[in-house]
Amino acid sequence: MNGLNASELDLLERIDAKHALQSVFFRKAKGLKWFVPLFERGYFDKTRIPKPKKVKDGKYIQILNWDALIYLLNTVESLSENELRELAPQLMQIIRDSTEFSRINEFSNYRVWCQLSKVLSILPPDCISLDDIECVDYWLDDKYDAGLVAEIIGEKWLISLLNGSTNHSLALAERLLSVLLAVNCQINEQNGRDQKNVSFRYEHYYGEKIVEVVSPLVGRRLGESGVLVFQSGLIEAVDFLDNDSWSCIWQPAVQEHEQNKHKNDAVNILVAGCRDSLEGYLVADPEGAFECIASMLKSSYQILNRIAIHTANKHFNKSMKTFDLLFDEKYFNSGYRHEIWHFLNINYGDFSEIQKQSVLNLIEAIRVRDDDGEDLVSATAYEKCNWLSAIKGHSLNEQALYNEAVAVAGSEPDHPDFSYYVSVGWVTHISPYEIDELKSLSHEELIEKVRGYEGKGGSFYEGESVEGLSKAIGQLFKESPLQYYENLGKFAILDNTYVYSIIEAYSSLWGERATLPWDDVWRYLLEFVAALAENDAFWTDENNTSHGHYIANRDELVGAIGRLLEAGAKSDDHAFDQKYHQAVENILKRILERQVGRQFDVNSDAVMVAINSPRGRCIEALINLSLRACRLEDKRGNGEHIAAWSHFQPYYEEELKRTTIGEYEFATLVVNYLPNFLYMSKSWVSENLKVIFGQDDHLRWLCAMQGYCYVNQVYQEVYEHLKESNSLFRALDEDVLSSEVKRKLIQNIALAYLSDFEGVDDNDSSINILLARQDVEELSHLIWFIWTYHKKNDIETSPKVIRLWLRMMQIVNPSSEQGRVFASNLCLWSVYVDSIDEQTRRLLMAVAPYAEEAYNSHEFIENLARLSNKQPLEVNKIWSEILERYTPTYPEKDIRRMLSNLVAVGAEGQREARDIVSKYLKNGVEGPALWLKDIDV
Repeated sequence: MNGLNASELDLLERIDAKHALQSVFFRKAKGLKWFVPLFERGYFDKTRIPKPKKVKDGKYIQILNWDALIYLLNTVESLSENELRELAPQLMQIIRDSTEFSRINEFSNYRVWCQLSKVLSILPPDCISLDDIECVDYWLDDKYDAGLVAEIIGEKWLISLLNGSTNHSLALAERLLSVLLAVNCQINEQNGRDQKNVSFRYEHYYGEKIVEVVSPLVGRRLGESGVLVFQSGLIEAVDFLDNDSWSCIWQPAVQEHEQNKHKNDAVNILVAGCRDSLEGYLVADPEGAFECIASMLKSSYQILNRIAIHTANKHFNKSMKTFDLLFDEKYFNSGYRHEIWHFLNINYGDFSEIQKQSVLNLIEAIRVRDDDGEDLVSATAYEKCNWLSAIKGHSLNEQALYNEAVAVAGSEPDHPDFSYYVSVGWVTHISPYEIDELKSLSHEELIEKVRGYEGKGGSFYEGESVEGLSKAIGQLFKESPLQYYENLGKFAILDNTYVYSIIEAYSSLWGERATLPWDDVWRYLLEFVAALAENDAFWTDENNTSHGHYIANRDELVGAIGRLLEAGAKSDDHAFDQKYHQAVENILKRILERQVGRQFDVNSDAVMVAINSPRGRCIEALINLSLRACRLEDKRGNGEHIAAWSHFQPYYEEELKRTTIGEYEFATLVVNYLPNFLYMSKSWVSENLKVIFGQDDHLRWLCAMQGYCYVNQVYQEVYEHLKESNSLFRALDEDVLSSEVKRKLIQNIALAYLSDFEGVDDNDSSINILLARQDVEELSHLIWFIWTYHKKNDIETSPKVIRLWLRMMQIVNPSSEQGRVFASNLCLWSVYVDSIDEQTRRLLMAVAPYAEEAYNSHEFIENLARLSNKQPLEVNKIWSEILERYTPTYPEKDIRRMLSNLVAVGAEGQREARDIVSKYLKNGVEGPALWLKDIDV
């Protein structure tokens, strides 16, 4: 470890004194030379772990990064094995001390555990003791998020350990697997009843991915002990749930199958792990695996029996005694139907005559009896059909037995290999009355008939139903809108699902721009909707009960009203008359006073929740009404709309406050509609930026940042606020925000730079900080976005991109795979090179050897061909650099073009063209040599 020079020591003194510098320092610092000074200064001391921080009166929790670990991980990733071994005692001390300190002080920080997980997974296994796995066990108990740790440990480190060559590595893997698969068994109250639940300590999809990736390898490398880890978790789960005896219900098939409706549950994931690890064990040690299968067949657990049968099915050998265990009456019942049926269907032809007769005897012995013990002849025959269908194709005798059973049963089984089969498909809901019949009724008769119908309803009921009648009502009003619109008020007494269909019918007609007396229609529609909204009974809890997926409740009806009113104000060439504005406003005011918001949480897709919630729909309607009023005032005056905005402003002031009662629709939509609000009142937006993007309410801030993702323009004042409040980089570091949001923020940073809001040489510029983070994924997207931003003959953008390219080359490290991919991505920016000078030549030469690393040689060669039209000799030098590592032959037309341009230069160009094709020939590629012959020299 090299010592620090005077300026580097001075830098440490400065970050000691100024905490604000530490975050940037730890992202930029690399190398072992910093480790000991930082270690001695206490930057890795356990007391430095950030504790969860309560925000907004303790309503939310903020989890902070331990910035020193960013440096630590970046450094550890670049060390050789010898360097890791030398540093391992101190690294393990940091891991153990940090975990124990958190345990003693009863707090946790999943961000820290993620970083330490990565460090732990890099260290040589013999530097880690079995007891150290207890640290991982503690990390997985984090109540805020354990999934990221599980992903790192399960999908990366566990695989590395399983592939290890030492017994210690395998012992660590077994202990780690046990910790990862530990289940939580809980009893929760649901609908007034205790509900048992088994889950992993992290989200099920992490468990599903881990088990899918590691299970076969577990079987191959750990053998029976690995299979037993899965068995242990599975037994604990079914014992707690007390559901082993009906495993064919919650796991109809041991293999992957569409009938497995609960495949993402922890128990079903453990079944998959047990199954796949046993398969892996069979590959590595068939003899040992069959002993394991025999043990499972003798187990008292049905699910273990079924896994064993499924696995044995693939490896049948009539001479092995293990298979004799299957010829037992206990397996010829519904609990084992699927696995035994397929075992018979596939292998019956290879059975010995004794084994075949055993099967026929077992089937013949089947009896179905009633409560009094009397044989049920048809039911017995049908049950025999199920089993005989598995073997009927193997000989005429079995076929005859099957036909005989079918004749007695009266029908053939549709799905004989399943005890319980759930059909999947669209449910057809049928109206109890024909449209023509409904159309012939008077309004009063129609209302009476609809109200008097008491048909069945529900998502999975097929046939005449409430859903069918509701659809018929919608169709009736759409086909005959003029017959009903003047008396819409009479229909307000109908159930919500029918009113919903009526609203949707007129909304559809409006969207289709149907030829109707819309001025009159809107008057009656608004009176109809207003009567609903003003009725207190409409807002009772009883009126919002859901009766099934296809039956609209009040929330869905309010959403439909919001969509209708939004559509009526959205487009100036197709809008309701201004005289109806007050009526629409009154309706929306009433709804927004009474309609509660949807539930948001940190994992919500805030925009999707907001625009699909009933409250969000009505807020969008209010925004569009406000915009319409402002546009109309613009037309009447001098392009100003002060009065219109002043009229609607109080609504938005009130909406800003509603996050205090847990409603976040407007917090999301105000940012989603940011360009519209800037149009209505730029000063209002400016005054409220601190509220709109306020970080005192973590959930509101998350909603705002997600809403911002949909804004397609960078506004300097908004951008500067996000930059100064550190919202940009806080969002990039926020685990719960999607990659789509983060990519949008990177695009904002790029556009801010390209729009001259800031420069790459400004130390505090966002673009400079983004580069300093050296996050490959972030920078790769930055490169891609700026590449897509290119416009032909854009003389203003090109110099900015070149300056940024020069800056980015300072962090390219081609000695690493990531560095080579980074350099390859930079090849895309060759589109911004208009001519080759000393500066651009250095840039192109630096990235050329790596063009194909990320499959960017196509784009790079296209641009080289373009440049070769004027500078063929300069381009040839860069082309030669590409050929140091790759011999691209595509695009052919561009390679031909570069050769032609070289030849056109004269003797020097012709010589260089021959040199180029000789390099191709040395690598066994003849194409360019043949193409050169086609060119007149």
